[in-house]
Amino acid sequence: MNSFVVQAPVQIIVVREKADILTRAGSALKKRDYSLIDIGIASENICLQAEAEGLGSCMIGWFDEKQVKKILGIPAARRVELIITIGYTAGSKREKKRKPMEETVSYNKY
Repeated sequence: MNSFVVQAPVQIIVVREKADILTRAGSALKKRDYSLIDIGIASENICLQAEAEGLGSCMIGWFDEKQVKKILGIPAARRVELIITIGYTAGSKREKKRKPMEETVSYNKY
């Protein structure tokens, strides 16, 4: 499904480590895993910078985590959350199909 990944000259493997006790306590209190939010923010900034440099990028969430860990020697206690591929696009970028803003944005209500 993601066969293009092997053609990308750069693959950034985003690994999540266990949080320290204070961070885990804060997450439990708020019932929210902030590490995943941080990973999303950092990953998007990587992709935006790649675009600014004239490169293409793609976040991959569907992969064989065990195999990636084995190849790269990532400890079992860590989680591979994303792979970000970066490189020059092979031709033109695909056209983004987006819903109209009116269908996805609301003000002062859900």
